[in-house]
Amino acid sequence: MQLMPGSPAPDFSLPDAGGKTVSLADFKGRPLVLVFSRYVGCPVCQMTSVELTRMAPDFERAGAALAIVFQSSPERLAVFAQRQAKGAVLLGDPEGRVYADYGVEASLAGYLAPGNLPVIFRAVRQGYGHGAFEGRETQQPAAFVIDAAGQIRQAHYGRTITDLPEPGALLAEARALGASRAA
Repeated sequence: MQLMPGSPAPDFSLPDAGGKTVSLADFKGRPLVLVFSRYVGCPVCQMTSVELTRMAPDFERAGAALAIVFQSSPERLAVFAQRQAKGAVLLGDPEGRVYADYGVEASLAGYLAPGNLPVIFRAVRQGYGHGAFEGRETQQPAAFVIDAAGQIRQAHYGRTITDLPEPGALLAEARALGASRAA
């Protein structure tokens, strides 16, 4: 079941790229942008995660946290973090329990959507190669903006495997929450 703005964000405890357990409570008191990707071997997921990670300092300046959840193991997250996503909070959910808690589903139609091809080609042209398959290949992405009190303010469920809001739009949402918190 998809979550709607105004819903409490489901709690989670997931390992990060360093093996440390991170929970929703670790982000209380400041807005959180929580992005669900597929797995670190996916070229599109690599590209979008690196784009988000580059903006991590902007999220911090806005008083917000940024975390990206993958269907990957902490070991694979560590390699990805070291090579391409330094500074990001990368969380592993290989069993998909938190994906389920947040209503993030898989879809064969979303996987096979023709609109995915230009994004896949762009990722490959930028040098992102396919790695090991993990989790559900047809997993859709999602993005949530959660306020400082743990309430979902924005929820975006991808209709295809490439459907995520632009990083700048997520940053604008986080800034708005940070500004309202400071007021």
